[in-house]
Amino acid sequence: MSNQPRAVRHKVRAAITAAAILTFGAVLPIWHALFVGPWEINGHYTDLKTAVVQLPASWRLGTEEFLDTQWWNGVLGLLLLAAASGAGWIMYRDKRQSKGVPDEARDYGDGPDGTIQDGRSERAPD
Repeated sequence: MSNQPRAVRHKVRAAITAAAILTFGAVLPIWHALFVGPWEINGHYTDLKTAVVQLPASWRLGTEEFLDTQWWNGVLGLLLLAAASGAGWIMYRDKRQSKGVPDEARDYGDGPDGTIQDGRSERAPD
């Protein structure tokens, strides 16, 4: 029960790391967007929001051509999710940066001769 704040801290750190990676990947101009006009098809790399907004225009290509032109976005999305999941898992499992107080430290107090038990735990046999 006393480790709950530490466990929550690790979950929050993992969620923030994963969200930062996903946000960074969404704003980078690495997503392929197509403009399908009446006479030409023009593709360029842009952020995720613009690529999603321009997605309905590329549906006019037909199913097979649409999938051929959008495969890179699918691969990139999977790679981005894998990177965010991996980094979040690493941040969750990394306990070195935790500055929590060990449970054993709460059972002791400072006395005139050093550390003494404060009575909240069983006394060690003499």
